[in-house]
Amino acid sequence: MFDRFTRSSRKAVILAQEEARHFNHDHIGTEHLLLGILRQEESVAGRALATLSVTGDEVRKQIESIVGRGEGETPFPPPFHRDAKKAMELALHEALPLGHNYIASEHLLLGLLRVRHGTATHILDNLGVERDDVRRRIHVELALRRVA
Repeated sequence: MFDRFTRSSRKAVILAQEEARHFNHDHIGTEHLLLGILRQEESVAGRALATLSVTGDEVRKQIESIVGRGEGETPFPPPFHRDAKKAMELALHEALPLGHNYIASEHLLLGLLRVRHGTATHILDNLGVERDDVRRRIHVELALRRVA
């Protein structure tokens, strides 16, 4: 599954794994992937979220409120929740129409947005972030990257 992932998107997944362990969660969910993407501040998706004023601290507070903290040992590596798996599959469906044969942070974020009932979309909704605004910001960031 990860053969098309860029170094940055692989790093986002590793950071998501760290976040799951931080919360003592027994799986990697969409919420952890969102945090992993946010921690990639120089990525297209990280910059897009920053321009929409989404911060790691706010997302962590939302996770604490919605999901809470787990108890006991966290398996290593924690398995992916079905919604996180779905988001990663959908990332490829987001990349291909853009003419990309790789999966970068922006594709992961777009994949997360398509998992309608995932915790990440619930968090973004709670923060007042519109999915269409995220999509537009990603396209702006991609255009800026092409110009630079």
